[in-house]
Amino acid sequence: MKKDKLSKRFIKALCNGGLEKNEYNEIKADVLKENVRNLKAFSILATVFLFAMFMISFLPVGLEGFRYVYLASSILSILIVVFSWTKLNKSFNLIRVSVYLFISLLFTFAIIIGAALNPDQQCVTFIAFMLTAPLLFIDSPLRMIGCIVISTLSFIVVVIFKKTGTTMAIDIIDGVIFGTISCIVSTLTMNVKCRRYMFERKAALFSTVDLLTNTQNRNSFETRLESYYHVIDKDIVLIYFDVNGLHELNNTKGHNAGDEMLKYIASAIKDEFGQENVYRVGGDEFIVALEEKSSKKINNSINTIHKKLELKDYYVSVGAANGNLKNDNINELVTKADRNMYESKRRFYEEHKKIPSRDYTKR
Repeated sequence: MKKDKLSKRFIKALCNGGLEKNEYNEIKADVLKENVRNLKAFSILATVFLFAMFMISFLPVGLEGFRYVYLASSILSILIVVFSWTKLNKSFNLIRVSVYLFISLLFTFAIIIGAALNPDQQCVTFIAFMLTAPLLFIDSPLRMIGCIVISTLSFIVVVIFKKTGTTMAIDIIDGVIFGTISCIVSTLTMNVKCRRYMFERKAALFSTVDLLTNTQNRNSFETRLESYYHVIDKDIVLIYFDVNGLHELNNTKGHNAGDEMLKYIASAIKDEFGQENVYRVGGDEFIVALEEKSSKKINNSINTIHKKLELKDYYVSVGAANGNLKNDNINELVTKADRNMYESKRRFYEEHKKIPSRDYTKR
């Protein structure tokens, strides 16, 4: 049993940055943004550096043998820069290919400069790139390890053919040691980054979504109200729903029954008005915010909700207010909808749980 758990954790760490597969898919948008941002920044820096070295190679400083390497690397880096600023950068797979092309460019440049064209000295450039380049981007650790292993093997092959003696032995040993270190460090770093994104995503979810009913919460509603303060001309409809009998149900059948009631009612409201428009603003209160929807459709939707709830012997009191932000204050509409809901609730209990027939959007 422990071996199975360890193997699953190991697979998650290598394939999904320490996350479940569905969790890793949730953070893909965040990973894409960071990779695009980093690809833009580092490819520009690499282009500037490589082109500067190409120009310096014309000076009498002993770099003329590297001139065409600098030129070719500059051209490839420029192509990556151009791609990273196009609309194609919204594709997760295309950006992934670009990231590995950029990393491979850095490794290839380091191998050529440090091993192929400079066989008498130890290759410090490749080791430096090996330790830093994989940390610039986020991807499945397994893919990054594959890139590091291939690059390290390529480096060792070039060293064997181009170098001799102690220099060859030291470079091979360094390549194996620092390649292994790079695999471990990049895996740990990507696990930390992926978990950070997942934590941020969950924190954002907790601050905007009601976890019981999967509707948006009061914070989200307040944010939406704030957005209306800057609107000059727009038709707005606010609908308050107050659950009747929740307290009594909790006392007689327990809180689980009350939770099931809230979830069912929230689902019925979301089915009619859309999840993006429904907010749980209190223990037993929901509010719907709509823009430019006809009164007839709204009344039909509310009546449909009542019929669904009656099937489970659930009831809600409803109050609504509509207006145009050119003439009406959004806070006044909120107050009016709330007041209409309490009037509906009063009538509900007076009529012994009969739903009053009325025009819910009457101003």
